[in-house]
Amino acid sequence: MRIGIGHLYGLSGSGSAIYVARLAETLASRGHYVALLCYEDHPEDYPFIDAATGGRGPDVATRFQRRPDPALWLHRLSGLAPVAYPRVEAPDRPLFTQLTDRQLESYLDDLVEQFVEMVRRHRLELLHVNHAAPLPAVAARVKRRTSVPYVVTVHGSMIEFVVNRDSRYLPLAYAGLAAANRVIVLNRDVRARTEALCPIAHLTEIPVGVNTELFSLNTSPDRHAQLQELLTDLADQTSG
Repeated sequence: MRIGIGHLYGLSGSGSAIYVARLAETLASRGHYVALLCYEDHPEDYPFIDAATGGRGPDVATRFQRRPDPALWLHRLSGLAPVAYPRVEAPDRPLFTQLTDRQLESYLDDLVEQFVEMVRRHRLELLHVNHAAPLPAVAARVKRRTSVPYVVTVHGSMIEFVVNRDSRYLPLAYAGLAAANRVIVLNRDVRARTEALCPIAHLTEIPVGVNTELFSLNTSPDRHAQLQELLTDLADQTSG
């Protein structure tokens, strides 16, 4: 399958970034064609990325290509790149809550055009976008123009730092989640918050996985005792 993955940050510095990076890498390793659309400035630092492009329209240019038939492309989105909360790796980017109405609408329109272009350029069959807003709303508009279905993975930060603090993003979250073919939530807490935003969303709970080729469960008695002690301490702190 030819899959586009959309993310409004880079590939490090947050849980959602790591999730997106590992998802893209795993899908490509399983034979899918992946186009990763995000704001990563240094795609060359990631060995699993076969090729990277930047720019738009006739000015799209290849930054590098490591193999003749790439399975995983990264396209660096252009234009305004707001963030949900101040981030160490992006100290100069504005917050979503700081955008004027005109800036927000222009930003959304621009993202729609970029995603439509990449859907057509890479002949994508599915979009997978991240966070509750505003990218699902963008994907909904892209779906109307291209008929490409989309799924959403909801992460909590955009809900807490954007949707719950700026009423402009609530209808965007509702529209994007309601039109999604499937909405993935990673735990029961995020499920509850997502249902509160959009009760009609088609939810599927898929807990965050573990790469068992890199990690294994430590079941030694000493480790078990340490975990029990930690849980006891946490329980004491909570009750106190």
